[in-house]
Amino acid sequence: MGKHIGPTPGESAFRYPVFKARIDDYLGAMVPEALGVDERLVDKYSAVELRTRDAERPFGPEAISVGTLHAAGVPAALFQPAVLDGQAELVAVEEPETALHPAAAGALFDALTEASEFVQVVITTQSAELLDRDGIDPASVRVVAMENGVTVVGEIDGVSRALLEEGHAILGELLRDGQLRPETGA
Repeated sequence: MGKHIGPTPGESAFRYPVFKARIDDYLGAMVPEALGVDERLVDKYSAVELRTRDAERPFGPEAISVGTLHAAGVPAALFQPAVLDGQAELVAVEEPETALHPAAAGALFDALTEASEFVQVVITTQSAELLDRDGIDPASVRVVAMENGVTVVGEIDGVSRALLEEGHAILGELLRDGQLRPETGA
């Protein structure tokens, strides 16, 4: 285990500067006008409030959109103190792009990539926008398909992998065109 750099047990992660800075940086990149989120205590529960450039007061949890909450939640999972301390071995996020504007996909991808330097990151996605970029290693992708009533999971099939490796396509294009298939080994 590395040196403990996060909050102590019972201490709010929102008061931990490194954790909070990464969340706020990525939230600002994904949500126009957002400066960050802060903790708001409601009775004995911890909630969030959104700081924006123009608002005179922060938006409480009752006024924050689902997309904005999700945009804050994904980086919160990726940069939680356990990740930064080396205590977490895996962060899994189902459809991290849910409720985000497609233009935010680049910042989301950057957050996922940065976090993968500290922890194994596994995501599921059906978003071509999230995959619309050069440099994704095809070996790190698994494709899921339904074939004859059976779910098949495998590496990218040979034809698609060749298109990617030769620079004729990117993952997002193949997904959008229905051309990503798992290698079946048959």
